[in-house]
Amino acid sequence: MAGVAPNYDRHITYRLAVMQAQLGKVYAATGTRSIKQLKEFIILGGSRHPDDGEFRHPHIILGTPSEDNGISRELRLKHPDRQFGTQQKFRVQHVNGKDHLFATEKIISDWEYLNLILLKLEFPRQFIPEPILAELEVEHAPYSPYHNEINPRIDGRAWIGSLPDDLFDEIGFQLDRNNWIDVEELFENANRLQQLREWKRGLQQGHAGRSLLLNLPEEGPANSVGTFVTGIQRTGGLRPGKHNLVIKDQELVLIFRLLPIRPDVSGVRLPDAYRNRQHYLEEMREHSRVWQDHLDRILGPAGGPAAAEDARTRKRKTRKRKTRKNRK
Repeated sequence: MAGVAPNYDRHITYRLAVMQAQLGKVYAATGTRSIKQLKEFIILGGSRHPDDGEFRHPHIILGTPSEDNGISRELRLKHPDRQFGTQQKFRVQHVNGKDHLFATEKIISDWEYLNLILLKLEFPRQFIPEPILAELEVEHAPYSPYHNEINPRIDGRAWIGSLPDDLFDEIGFQLDRNNWIDVEELFENANRLQQLREWKRGLQQGHAGRSLLLNLPEEGPANSVGTFVTGIQRTGGLRPGKHNLVIKDQELVLIFRLLPIRPDVSGVRLPDAYRNRQHYLEEMREHSRVWQDHLDRILGPAGGPAAAEDARTRKRKTRKRKTRKNRK
């Protein structure tokens, strides 16, 4: 379609696949099989344990129901094999007379998001610990954790928590923000886009002769299709008043609704204390030394040259994978 980048569909497909995969995880953890069942589970609080009346599952935490705000209790899906940390949150919210499933959405991993923040802060990369730097530059799935209780040397949360307070506050505030989306609306829009394209193909192939759409008034079948798809209207055209957008414009509306929204780091600001570059370098050099001493004290000396070489090897593999992707 003219004016639409050819990789839009790939990005949309990726976004839908990520959400489907997350729903699969929460279905398995809650014993549900559909969005409808999951909404009922969240509202009712799941299966009750005979001893204390609470739902128990190692990967599920159910919050307390909200009161009189149209939002249910919150369900938290924990990271497997992690003592702490939430992978994703779900809730039910009343929208236009119906209960809709909402969820937090991550299109990129927290490691990648952290890397974007550090780049915006112009953080001196020579003072990022080698194991942390290797994790920042290797690929991770969107919902993979950036904290690691088992190996503190690659615990991103612990490392940023050790930074000076003003830097930690700026980074932590960004990482802790939740992007809530209406899951049902996401999939409804995907279905509408598919149906709209099927109608468009039918019109182009001359199958519209058997359709009641031919009996529509001015501006042709795009009006009826457009109303069904998005309800978006524009003012002007051949006659006064509001008119539904034509098919190609309706398609764009749906595409832009479905495209994944990457985290925005435009609002990230370097604290005033580090506006002087030399002072910034000196502070981070000292922090790097203190952090390394702390790890060596509690864990023993790092792996030395072998560990550093292993980290460099991982970086090279990541760069090769990215290069192969770019060739496709």
